[in-house]
Amino acid sequence: MHLLNSYLPKLFLVITASTWLVACENGSGEPAADTTPDAFHFDDQSDVTPNTVITSNRITVSGIEAAAAINVTDGEYAIDDNAFTSAAGTVSDGQTVTLRHTSSSLYTSATTTYLNIGGFRGSFTSTTVSTDTIPDAFSFVDQTDVAPNTFITSNRITLSGIDAAAAISVTDGEYAIDDNPFTSTAGTVSNGQTIRLRHTSSSSYMTMKSTFISIGGISGSFVSTTGPIGTGFNKARGFNGAVTGITPATDGSGDLYVIGDFTTYNSTASNHIIRLNSDGTVDTAFEMGTGFDEVVKSISSATDGSGDLYVGGDFTTYNGITSNHIIRLNSDGTVDTAFAVGTGFDGVYSSSTRVNSISPAKDSSGDLYVGGNFTTYNGIASNSIIRLNSDGTVDATFAAGTGFDGIYTSVYSVTPATDGSGDLYVGGNFTTYNGIASNNIIRLNSDGTVDNTFSVGSGFNYTEDFYFGLPPVRSQVNSIIPTTDGSDDLYVGGLFDTYNGTAINNIIRLNSDGTVDDTFTVEAGVNGIVRSISASSDGSGDLYLGGGFTTYNGTASIRIIRLHSDGTLETTFAVESGFDASVYSITPATDGSGDLYVGGAFNKYNDIGSNNIIRLNSDGTVDAGFTVASGFDASVNSISATADGSDDLYVSGRFTAYNGTTSNHLARLNSDGTVDTLYGVESGIDRFVKSIVPATDGSGDLYIGGYFSSYNDITSYTHLIRLKRDGTVDTTFEIDWNWTTVYESGVHCFSAATDGSGDIYVGGGFVVRMHFTNPSLLNTVTNNITRLNSDGSVDATFEVGNGFDDDVYSISPATDGSGDLYVGGEFTVFKRLYYSPHASNNIIRLNSNGTVDTAFAVGTGFETVNATQPDWVQTFNTVYTISPAIDDSGDLYVGGVFNTYNGIAINNIIRLNSDGSVDTAFEVGTGFDEAVRSIISTGDGSGDLYVGGEFTTYNGIASNHIIRLNSDGTVDTTFAVGSGFNSPVNTLSLATDSSGDLYVGGAFTSYQSSTVDKIARLNPDGSLN
Repeated sequence: MHLLNSYLPKLFLVITASTWLVACENGSGEPAADTTPDAFHFDDQSDVTPNTVITSNRITVSGIEAAAAINVTDGEYAIDDNAFTSAAGTVSDGQTVTLRHTSSSLYTSATTTYLNIGGFRGSFTSTTVSTDTIPDAFSFVDQTDVAPNTFITSNRITLSGIDAAAAISVTDGEYAIDDNPFTSTAGTVSNGQTIRLRHTSSSSYMTMKSTFISIGGISGSFVSTTGPIGTGFNKARGFNGAVTGITPATDGSGDLYVIGDFTTYNSTASNHIIRLNSDGTVDTAFEMGTGFDEVVKSISSATDGSGDLYVGGDFTTYNGITSNHIIRLNSDGTVDTAFAVGTGFDGVYSSSTRVNSISPAKDSSGDLYVGGNFTTYNGIASNSIIRLNSDGTVDATFAAGTGFDGIYTSVYSVTPATDGSGDLYVGGNFTTYNGIASNNIIRLNSDGTVDNTFSVGSGFNYTEDFYFGLPPVRSQVNSIIPTTDGSDDLYVGGLFDTYNGTAINNIIRLNSDGTVDDTFTVEAGVNGIVRSISASSDGSGDLYLGGGFTTYNGTASIRIIRLHSDGTLETTFAVESGFDASVYSITPATDGSGDLYVGGAFNKYNDIGSNNIIRLNSDGTVDAGFTVASGFDASVNSISATADGSDDLYVSGRFTAYNGTTSNHLARLNSDGTVDTLYGVESGIDRFVKSIVPATDGSGDLYIGGYFSSYNDITSYTHLIRLKRDGTVDTTFEIDWNWTTVYESGVHCFSAATDGSGDIYVGGGFVVRMHFTNPSLLNTVTNNITRLNSDGSVDATFEVGNGFDDDVYSISPATDGSGDLYVGGEFTVFKRLYYSPHASNNIIRLNSNGTVDTAFAVGTGFETVNATQPDWVQTFNTVYTISPAIDDSGDLYVGGVFNTYNGIAINNIIRLNSDGSVDTAFEVGTGFDEAVRSIISTGDGSGDLYVGGEFTTYNGIASNHIIRLNSDGTVDTTFAVGSGFNSPVNTLSLATDSSGDLYVGGAFTSYQSSTVDKIARLNPDGSLN
């Protein structure tokens, strides 16, 4: 008891219902402060991102009377807004506490942090998300007005919202992840990767093509819609080569077969033959595969009701099957093997062997007459004419003997007589038949003997003219058709100026006995060759003539005309400006409309674009339901981006129309290929433009150079002009000097001075004769190069003496800041007369004052050596393009026509060091087989370059007229040109919209399998944009 009593002053025992509370005295006789907090709770978090800092909700500490101890396990805490810490400490009543930790790096995994305050323990847990392969929503931008039958690539989307690789698959197209190749094979894609889609657009106009993609179960689509005919870039329509024949299908469909020297129609590959519906679209049921390997000259329907066709021409194969110059096709385009031609036709020179005319016999036998340029058929001698049975064997009852002969023997027309006799008229270029004299026309009996009742006397002749020792122009008959009035007379057209001694120009009507029908009065006739005659289908007895003429009886009639049966002109058939090139074929439509189809080598009719085929109404207007207009009607020489930030471009060349709209030698196009109508060039430039370059003063003005003498009908502008942004003349740029030019030379090139002066260098084929406003320069003569001040006056500080001895084609500023310039061309000497001449074959570096920079040593320069040809036919070595390397080396690429440089063999392209020596790291092997016209950097920092020109191979690798080379001279195969362009490329220019696209201009009419007329826009992978 004593012991207990000894502790009583220090211990109080308080008993309440079921609870003992023990408190220690604080030394002052009062109880100790409470440091055990009220209960607290942190909210757990789920679906958090793995390996991420996760912060809890904030709790407020309560229920303590003094600072309580605090500590944390597997995380950190923060009191109020203080820094997070993991060290133990104290916390007071009313303060807040927040926890944080790093979530698990695994999916569906928990991380827990424990907090102890004054002995009370709480926790905070985060659980990571389950694996997520369902991406955020994505979309591709649909494209409209795309070219038919062309690779179309979508925009690039970036995948988001997944935390593991997701499945990807595509339908009706291909996809590419990041910059990997396109594929149609299913695969996986990760978060943050990019995706593009690609497909081939529809082969029809205004038609959609869709590609569908699935990523992690989410679907998307990309749609392209082809544009209407003849709008925008790469929308060229019609044929890419001449049409030589048109014949209606015999099945009553209104369709027609077209033959010629083409390989594409409306972006559809079609080698020399095609079947078109009546609206001009392709009849896809006629499947010709790879078609013919060479030009088709003649087509005729079989007379047995089968709908089959006989086809003749220069070819030796059809769809890979050998058939020399003649074949019979079924109505679906397959070969009729029952018509067996054996070795077919051959001639003295196989390269000139051809069938020009096929005509079914009129006797229901199914036989056919064949005329052309040949000497044998299936090993049997037969000179230029033969009759074949319906199975392809020779009909021996038609005995032609030695056949036709002459200097340039060829039969162009075989026409059965309409009098039921079985006889036939034959026209062509010949002087005898089976030893009997007959100039260019004859009538044969059905057995091959001569019908002497048709007496032609001396026949057709043409006054022979010789040009520079070339063969003479020969008289010929190209077309013979019977009249439709029951008289058995015939119309004859060709190239002649007399018939049996009577003056008559290229068209005549003959009686059935061979005499001239004087009721058909043509007087002066047509002034050029007649290639086609066709009777009108309206029963009037009128006839259409087509060919190379421009007048009839003194009246303008450009390559087509309609005449009455008495020879007078049908004036309601209004041809106006007519065709821009020759007409080869005229065929009436079979639908009773009186319309006619016209084929030839033209690109426009009455200033309306139409590539080699057109349908005309009976009054000579264009039938808008059959449309094939597009592109430029002649070659593009220069393309330049505008300097106003619009992404538009200027185009210049020899053309006079774009997409059927008059545009004389200059056009400004919007970035989608449509014409910028605010650029008012009106009547434009009277002759061709060779070079354009934007002014560098920010004005948006444009310098234009070429071989012309007027702009908008004002004749004071000769060879050089400066235009404002709206197409009006900048009169502050005034030429104060006179010059003369060599034929079709003028200004070839420009280059802006790099010193900020606004001056320009001008190169070409010209002689500056006199300066009017600067007396100190009177009688100054400068050949082929000059520097002009921004006001058009000559910069006298650029002293080049009398310049170069031949044309300048390229001027390129040096990139070293010196103000020097490289000059390339056809010259061999600089300052030839009255000065110290400086020999420099085709390239030179000039200082900014016009003196020669002798540190650039070219030695013997460029040469073209061809020992197999005489001097007068050798190609002159010429530098056409100079392009600086972009690697700060000061090197330059040079292209043109040459095969040596300073004695080193090198074909048409070279890289030179800044001192003029060869950069041997640029290895071109055998180089290009023909001229290089344009070289530009790819603009992507790779050091690669695009090259365009007349070539078809590079270092033995086929590449038609365009190629991309790596900086070491190897081919960049990611730029896939396929079959390339069908004619030379003259100019290359990069798009300015950061797409990396390339504009290409030239003389071409097709690229790969698409018809593109003289201008194209290519994607960085070589596909059409």
